[in-house]
Amino acid sequence: MKKSEAYGIIVNIKSAEAGCTDIYIKNTNSFRINNIYVDVQPINENIAGEYKNRWLIKKLEAGAEWHSEKSGNNDVNDIYIDTFEPVGYYKGQKQIIDENLYDKARGVYNGEIHHSLVWPDKDNLDKWKKEIVYEFSEFKLKVVIRFIAYGPRIAFIGHSFTGLWDSSYYYLRELAKLAGWNCRIAYSYWGGTGIAHYAGLVSGCKERAEQCDKVLESNDYYDFCSFAGNSDEAVSTYTREPGAKDYSQRTLMLEGAQILYNKAKKKKAKCIFFVPQPYKYGFFGARCKKPWKEGNVGDIYEKDGEKYTLVMSRSQMAEANMEWYDYMADNIGNNIYAAPVAKAYDYIINRYPDIIDPYLPVGNDNGDNGHQNNVGNYIAACVYYELIFKEPVEGLGVPQSHTWGMAGGKVTEEQAYIIQKCVTEIMGNKLDNKY
Repeated sequence: MKKSEAYGIIVNIKSAEAGCTDIYIKNTNSFRINNIYVDVQPINENIAGEYKNRWLIKKLEAGAEWHSEKSGNNDVNDIYIDTFEPVGYYKGQKQIIDENLYDKARGVYNGEIHHSLVWPDKDNLDKWKKEIVYEFSEFKLKVVIRFIAYGPRIAFIGHSFTGLWDSSYYYLRELAKLAGWNCRIAYSYWGGTGIAHYAGLVSGCKERAEQCDKVLESNDYYDFCSFAGNSDEAVSTYTREPGAKDYSQRTLMLEGAQILYNKAKKKKAKCIFFVPQPYKYGFFGARCKKPWKEGNVGDIYEKDGEKYTLVMSRSQMAEANMEWYDYMADNIGNNIYAAPVAKAYDYIINRYPDIIDPYLPVGNDNGDNGHQNNVGNYIAACVYYELIFKEPVEGLGVPQSHTWGMAGGKVTEEQAYIIQKCVTEIMGNKLDNKY
């Protein structure tokens, strides 16, 4: 059984000669659960609305424990007002999806492509009301837990490598729903914006940093704040030569990561850095054209009268990005994680090149051998699912696509199976030790 099916809540009873003395409840999830009602009944009775004891746990933080003997007198009406503003911003403006622009027959959203990022959530609240019963035969009692399965609150601060079509945030929300959680998303989308930009360290990019702050300020707390760096931010060099280590943006990026980490900490959130996918055919050493064909490191490419040197293969670009993001996660502070999207892309493509192509075809809007299609967004979502829920994503299936008729199409069942399997292989069990 997946932990999410049991909702990560452990219930136990502390015993003594006199019988039951303490109800013990632990939240093993990586996110907070609000307004948990705890009731105790005789094991053979089921009298609706009548209970031996009743408590309200107003807030149970990730990893926290609650004990009835320490709870005192609870006012079961004193609930946490659990409101969430699912804001989305695109280039300084609030993102709004006009459902009248969706062509269901063709699977095409006729508004701006960036406006299909996170489809509105219309689920009825009753769908997420949960009840779990734990029986303790030795005490002839059962403990009944009731709560609303609101999943983690996540702020995604990203760009075109995290969005487009059915975004990675949308797929994550829908995967969480398939596992029983109504994950809640707010996001900032601004193309070409990296860690240093969102931290306010890049001249002329003040509005991007302000947009980031608007998302963070929209809610009183988040469980996770995810920040995406630019694809070249960690790997560009001054000399642009194969094997060069004179990185041109890492110092500013590290400073920006520290600023963003502090912003996440103020929102009581764990910090995630989205490690961006490598380009399909490697890297030229700086943010310019992306390679358009297979080649070997050191090869010279010519186009439109310009010459470019291939300084990294796709795998080398993924590895270099991973190395730097892991360094930041390990050295900036506590509760920071590098989401290995880059590693997942490379791992999957190397093994299933004829089945998995996560890049938008050239000729389409943003099709440049670097930007992702829906398959790429699904890969990122699977990585985030395992990182946040601390369990394999295998078996959850494919969420509904609202852009299946657009470039790249929808994720097939075969692709989903492969992606889930590969993501679980690269994530392993190491994440359990990090919370």
